[in-house]
Amino acid sequence: FQTVVTNPERTMESEYLHVPKELKGHVIGKGGLVIKEIRKSSSANITSRSRDEEGFTITGTREQITNAKRLISEIMEEVKGRKTEGSPGELVKIPDKYKGIVFGVGGDTLKEISTQTGARMIRIQGECYITSGTKSQRDMTKLRIWSIVVSITL
Repeated sequence: FQTVVTNPERTMESEYLHVPKELKGHVIGKGGLVIKEIRKSSSANITSRSRDEEGFTITGTREQITNAKRLISEIMEEVKGRKTEGSPGELVKIPDKYKGIVFGVGGDTLKEISTQTGARMIRIQGECYITSGTKSQRDMTKLRIWSIVVSITL
């Protein structure tokens, strides 16, 4: 017969956190970088059965779970705040006569800028929208686009 005394602060728990599918990619990040950083910062284990499943299972001490939930919630709020109602993202105004050069053949220039800055962009009806990225990534994307426009006008 053995009695195990556990330290209440070290008791491991699991908790499910609902994250809508459309926000899950933002929480995971490119190549899993964001979720890895959340795991490192919170010391919690964060798992999901598949990308198609909504939410994450967070395992750790009560404090680790609380920290992980806070970090994930902050990311979701930031993403929700960037997406304005009725808009696919942040519109980047590009004068019509420069759009072809800024977009590139088949969108190659936009894809290159997106890869370099880490912000995602889409083109809808001839307009460019930044759909995701940190504030600094979005700012860098706009700077790259405008540097192309400026270099053409010189």
